[in-house]
Amino acid sequence: MSPEPEEYAGLLKALRETPDQSPAGVSIDRAMRDGRRTVRRRRVLGGAAVVALIAALSATPMVLHAVRADRVQPAAPSQVVPFGIWSRAFDVGSAGGFTPRLYTSANRWQSVKLVAADNSGLAPGATAVATMFAPGAWPGVTGERRLDDIDGRPVYLLARDHGGVRIAFRYSDTGWATVQDTGTDATPERARHVAEGIQLRAKPAPVTVPFSFGRSAVESDEVVAVAEPHGSPVSPESFSVLLGDADPVDPGAIGSLTTVGVVRPAPAVEPTMTIGGHPATSGGSDVTVFLGDGWAGTVWSISKSPTAIAATIKLRPDAPVNDPIR
Repeated sequence: MSPEPEEYAGLLKALRETPDQSPAGVSIDRAMRDGRRTVRRRRVLGGAAVVALIAALSATPMVLHAVRADRVQPAAPSQVVPFGIWSRAFDVGSAGGFTPRLYTSANRWQSVKLVAADNSGLAPGATAVATMFAPGAWPGVTGERRLDDIDGRPVYLLARDHGGVRIAFRYSDTGWATVQDTGTDATPERARHVAEGIQLRAKPAPVTVPFSFGRSAVESDEVVAVAEPHGSPVSPESFSVLLGDADPVDPGAIGSLTTVGVVRPAPAVEPTMTIGGHPATSGGSDVTVFLGDGWAGTVWSISKSPTAIAATIKLRPDAPVNDPIR
């Protein structure tokens, strides 16, 4: 992998930094290792494998405690009502000492990574991830205990140990969401405060990205998730799309993992080559191409040529698009 500064937070870096340690979580790193050999046979994962968020498993897995058999019921209707990849369905505010940083939208789930706000007093490295499931996408799990309601809707503690706390709650009459607090000092109450700051929008906000890239370089894969900056201040500006060969129930069901994005400011890396007329660096499966005006294009792929994709990236900051494949 090519070197990158601490704040160079393209989608893959954000995914790797955001642990979901629940049994329902999905490991992007594991999917990367398995590659197309395994995940093409797993286009849809069912039951408890539905994603809690895009994340990497840590060395210490969380355990679901069943102290009480409070059943977190599946959302109705039984058919999934998709959000839309290019629509942001929620607003997420600062709460519990966290502030939102990155919003990822997909059809069956949308998630927000939150980081410790300045002078929050949170433990070093504390993060939180809120994941909102489309109505019908929540499989139902057994909760440890019920917490105080939010706006008259139920909240359950799903898991807790020294690795953090995870809760589930209804964001609407038909939709469920989770909040994972990874801090070593995490509490159910703090996770609940984060949940209180999540609001379903009356009208979804459009999502766009300020770049495009070539269809021939990604073959038949389509955009299945989009990540954009969320909250303020935002540094760096990072936009990414995740491509796959099927609309995923969860990220582990994507049969072809490819990430294409742009970030500003560009990482402080010395170019070692030229791609598409631009200075660039390559780490094998990942490529960074310096596009000018402080922007860099980033590509990571296990199934396509990252160099070929990087050569087709074009900036469109003055005319952002919701269909970057051209």
